[in-house]
Amino acid sequence: MLPEIKTSFIDVFTVGDYKLCCYSNCLVLGVPTYEEGELKFQSNSYLKISEHHFLRYFQFFSKALQMVEPLKPEEKNKETGLINIDEDLNSKCVTYIFSENAEKDQINVQITSKYETKVSFQFDLEELYRFFVGFRNLCFKIYCYPIHIEVAVFNILTNEPMTYIEQLCQNTQSEFRLPGVSYKVYSQMDLNYVSNIFVRHQRVLSKIKCSMDYYPNEIEDS
Repeated sequence: MLPEIKTSFIDVFTVGDYKLCCYSNCLVLGVPTYEEGELKFQSNSYLKISEHHFLRYFQFFSKALQMVEPLKPEEKNKETGLINIDEDLNSKCVTYIFSENAEKDQINVQITSKYETKVSFQFDLEELYRFFVGFRNLCFKIYCYPIHIEVAVFNILTNEPMTYIEQLCQNTQSEFRLPGVSYKVYSQMDLNYVSNIFVRHQRVLSKIKCSMDYYPNEIEDS
């Protein structure tokens, strides 16, 4: 059972009618309710994206954002596992389906979470792209690093080439640099901290960097 969530979130991103919220251990997508001005999610009403599923979602977004219209016959209305793909797709998994909306002449994507209660989320490709950008921008924040460390990490991801990121992740870069940032702001301990983060989270950070290169931020949160 997915419990009610009414704790404070770290950050939030709007995806059509949904909110994508970042908490200290996961991302949550759903339609929230408000109680005394505070955002919360009812039990079994949302999609929970845990850290150990981040790479699966990056793979899904990579596939989905390359879809072209019209869909090929083998791509249309085929339910595919996103999480727990080796299990029965009738329960305890997350699946997706691509379909075509003939009235609007566009591709739709349905993501369904099948645990205690089945919950589905519908997107057109524009909304799916917003979901992807929100996911990419928020997924690293679950680790709750100090804000100046987080800023340093994203400055590197945004401004440095992939070859440099790969060297940081493999701990083979001899010259560590923070683009566009005064080193006076950072102690040597901070610099070592940032360097170690790239080693510790190399798979996720590499995916974020790749997605930035192929799909730049062209939208603003609302």
